[in-house]
This record gives sequence, structure tokens and C-alpha cells, in this order.
Amino acid sequence: MSDLETARANVRSVCIATKTDFGAHTVTFQPLLTRQSEDRLVTECWEIQGQKWLFLAVCDGIGGCYASQNVAANLPGRIRDGLVGVLEKIVQKPLNRGNVVEAEPSISTMLVEVVLAFDDNIGQALRDICPRPRRLSPEQRESLIEEHKDIILSAYNATTLSAALVNVTHGFMWAIGVGDSTIAIGNYAFKCPASYSKYLFKFLPWSGETDFNVLAKRIKKPPYMSAEPSVKFVDLQPYRSKHPVLTIFTDGVDNVVDDKWVFRPGSPSGADPCEVVSKLLQFEMDPSLEELLGHHIEPRWSRSEGNKAVDILGNLVGGTSADRLKMVLDQDRLVDEDPVSGLYIDDVSIIVYEISS
Repeated sequence: MSDLETARANVRSVCIATKTDFGAHTVTFQPLLTRQSEDRLVTECWEIQGQKWLFLAVCDGIGGCYASQNVAANLPGRIRDGLVGVLEKIVQKPLNRGNVVEAEPSISTMLVEVVLAFDDNIGQALRDICPRPRRLSPEQRESLIEEHKDIILSAYNATTLSAALVNVTHGFMWAIGVGDSTIAIGNYAFKCPASYSKYLFKFLPWSGETDFNVLAKRIKKPPYMSAEPSVKFVDLQPYRSKHPVLTIFTDGVDNVVDDKWVFRPGSPSGADPCEVVSKLLQFEMDPSLEELLGHHIEPRWSRSEGNKAVDILGNLVGGTSADRLKMVLDQDRLVDEDPVSGLYIDDVSIIVYEISS
């Protein structure tokens, strides 16, 4: 086996990749073996009123995986229930091109309400088990954390959400986004009174390097964050003849494309990650893309596996360069915090779905 094939196999061995029976391709990649990926993916296919629906989502966990895991495991079912409820109220069932104008605002509103209610439930679950954190004795606090770790960490951790609800039958899509500097699911240190940071979150063994005494002094009139999603309806029908591809990915892709912490320290590429990913999906490679990334690209990087998400990942982290593929797995460089000699790769997760499929 050549150096390139060995490097390719080693990169593939640390990926978690899937191909669903309805055509969604996914990959999650975190090369540092001592770090658990905090990303979680959702690929669900539903039949509702005789029509095919998809719910595809990437949850980018922040500070831990509990919030992203909670969202991935429990939010899809609530969205499905909400969707069924809206569709049952349509006068002329089922959903079609004649009544989508009536149904679209109701589905969009439902998505906002379900996400907000889901986040509210995270906070309520925390308050139910710990209504007065200031009154906890050290023994009570330790017992509470041990017994209700999942609830507490789901509230303390945060996650973004990038998702698509797709009616495949007619080509309708609702794009859903949660996540910026003031919007996230979870992150209740910024949504609860300061007493939760000072008397509970501070004592979590997984709380990182946060100075909770300083944070508590700044929390005066919470909440400072919201989980309200942006929702946009897109009619995919006009694009069907062009064989559109839906791609959802975490900002780990942005990190690799920008490249200032990977192969070109201190010299960010300034490239648009969406444009780069779009070009990587093409059968014929744009020479300018190879120049931008700094290595040669192989369109079907995953070879016989035929996973388009793995194709994108493999070409981002080294393409046909054995040296670069080896570099992204160099554990010494991955733990080195020096901005020049070190190498930082955030969790990378990608979902690819061909709409025409």
C-alpha cells in the first residue's frame, strides 16, 4: 500500500460516516483522539399523509456534547408531531402546490414555537431539580450533580442548530438556523439568575476554565441569550432540473477552509466555505480551488464507498497529498497550542443530500 493510500485509510478510520437508505451522506471528523466530537447529526425520513419528508440537522455542541445530544435525540420527534398537527388543519389535504401558500406560514411558525419550547423545557427541567441553588449544601450539590448530570449539562452546554425540513414529494424546504453570539439552545448560564453559575455550574467537573465568580457578577437581568430560530421557506421546484444538492455543515469546515490554524498559520484564505464546498461537489475540479487549498483534489476521494460527505472532508484536509493527510492526524501537533507549530482542527460534520434523489 502506498503512502497516500495508507494516509487516506488512516484519515478514514477516525471518521464516523453513514449513508442512509434514502440517500443522505454524512461524516463527522475529530482527529485528536483524546477529544470527543461535540457535534451530533440527524437524518430522519418520515411518511406523512402519503408524502415523503426529511429532517436533516447538524448540531454543533459548545462546551460539551450534552446539549447537542439532547437536541439530536429529542427535537426531531417534536417537530414531526408539530408538522402532523399543522398538516391535519389544512382544509384541502394533503399538502400540495395549491395549498402551500396557506400552509407555509403555519409550518414556519410551528418550527419557531417548537424550538423555543424545547429550549424552555431544558431550563424548566433545571429549575425543577434545583429551584434554589443558593441553598444547596456541598453534599446536596454533589449528589444533585451526580444524580441529574444529563439535565444539568444539557442546560449548561450549548448547541447551534442548522437544519432542513424537506417535503421531497413536492420540493418544499424550510431551512432552520439557531446560532450566533446571542442565540443558542442551552447555555443557561446566560439565561438563568447568577445564582446558578455561582452555586451550581461552578462546581461541575466539566465546566472548563470559565471564571464563574466574574460571570456571576455580570449576570444582572437574564436572559441574555435566546434560542429563537431563523426559518426560511424555499421552493425547490425551479431548481430541480439543475440537480440541486443540499449540504449542511458545522463551522469546523469554515476552520479548515480559512486555514489559519491548519496548513497556513497566520495567513487565512478568506475564502467562502459555501463556495468551496459547492465546488468540491462538482465532478470536474476547478484548478483555482486546488490553488486555494494548496493540494491536489480527487473528486471521488472516498472511492468505492461513494460517500459525498467523506469526499468533501477528504479533499479539505489533504486531498491527494499524503503529507497533509498525515499531518492532520499528528497527535503531537494537534495538542500543541503554539499558533505556528501547532495544528487546530475543530469538530467537522457534514450532511449531503441530492434533492433530485
